[in-house]
Amino acid sequence: MLPTAVFYVLAGDTLVAALYQRGRFDGSDTTLVWLVVAAYALGLPAVGWSRVCQNALYARGDVKGPAAIAATRVLFAAVVGVLVMFPLDRVIVSPGQLAMDERSDLQWAPLPSEVRSDQDGPARLGAAGLSAGAALGTWLELHLLRRRMRRRGLPTLRMSRQVRRLAAPLAAASVTLVVVRLVAAPLHPIVRLLVASAVGGGSYLAIARLTGVDEIGAILPRRAVFPRGARRGKPDRADPGRWDSVDGDGGCGETGVGYLDCADSRGGDAGSGRPDRPGG
Repeated sequence: MLPTAVFYVLAGDTLVAALYQRGRFDGSDTTLVWLVVAAYALGLPAVGWSRVCQNALYARGDVKGPAAIAATRVLFAAVVGVLVMFPLDRVIVSPGQLAMDERSDLQWAPLPSEVRSDQDGPARLGAAGLSAGAALGTWLELHLLRRRMRRRGLPTLRMSRQVRRLAAPLAAASVTLVVVRLVAAPLHPIVRLLVASAVGGGSYLAIARLTGVDEIGAILPRRAVFPRGARRGKPDRADPGRWDSVDGDGGCGETGVGYLDCADSRGGDAGSGRPDRPGG
């Protein structure tokens, strides 16, 4: 979710232009749709983490709690979206820039009827308020789900550790996308999209591989993902009685399900962080 969110925020206009910018769909529409998608994208990480938390609660038989929290999210998103939408409707969107409408002041009220009835009027930023409310609602839902998990005695997701693992690849991809945005601006939108996807995605995968993000091994297999000996569950040569854990640090690992302890995820001793040895 994090790489997708970064791409939508930094290169969403290129994607929208490649898909839709033709005929009456001009640069202003592209900028507006990009901003709406970017606002939604800010909530994508929370959506992914919330689904994991929901499944953990479902596994413990808690169905009403996640449902009530989801309803709270919808209500919160609607209220915030409406409150933000009205002021943003006073912002006119033009290709690559925003400007205040000189005919109306910034206020929490619908646009005048003559402005709303103008079918040929400029694009306005109000829709981005709804998507911003939806994004904020997803983070509220995640917060409430994690709090409910703690009350139920369930370990919560270690989101900060996951973000730190992906910080370097995301930073590399972000810098690459910004550079492509500046260098490839004169190119056709479809060509820009192909270049941004290839260069941005390639830089993310390369840095993730170099920094040892294990999930990348499914896409770019590499011996360094599982170094010889230590990380395949083999006995420690210095101490044959000790078995190395899969993640190498005695914990349940970053790639496993975050809310399961070691006994649940590997079948070993509870809290030991290592599997049972064969034959006893």
